[in-house]
Amino acid sequence: MRAFLISTSRSTALLAMLTLATTALFAQDCGCPALDQRPVVDLTDNGGDGTGTRTLSCDSLYVLNGFVYVNDGDILTIDPGTVIQAKPGQGADASCLIVARGAQIVADGTAECPIVFTYEGDMLNGATPYNTRGLWGGVIINGHGELNTYDGDDAAEGIADSSW
Repeated sequence: MRAFLISTSRSTALLAMLTLATTALFAQDCGCPALDQRPVVDLTDNGGDGTGTRTLSCDSLYVLNGFVYVNDGDILTIDPGTVIQAKPGQGADASCLIVARGAQIVADGTAECPIVFTYEGDMLNGATPYNTRGLWGGVIINGHGELNTYDGDDAAEGIADSSW
């Protein structure tokens, strides 16, 4: 299932459609190996160094392990067709991708070759119930925009680390 946060009464139907659409899209050929033929690459924070400037391609299956940062000044490029799964967990134990202020993420998927973030073990075959949630931490993008808070600098919702 693709990672979407939708807060409407129609979210159930929409999530079900997105899941089915994702499954159908991966059946099309976009030049990427089948999911079960991709070697697994463990993505970690490298002891605080983050991802560095790098490209994730669709020839591997990436698994986020813990809080994985794209640090200030780094650029993470994700090619079309790339699948990024995350180890299970919530709060301080979540696996998530955190794009820090000053970092960049370039992820230009296409309708024929989408980029998918999901939980570890998802075979993208539509078998995951539409209402499955809370299996991983998500993608958190931080910027320099102003917040409507007392000091304009708050912690991200859902994770216990505010070091970004």
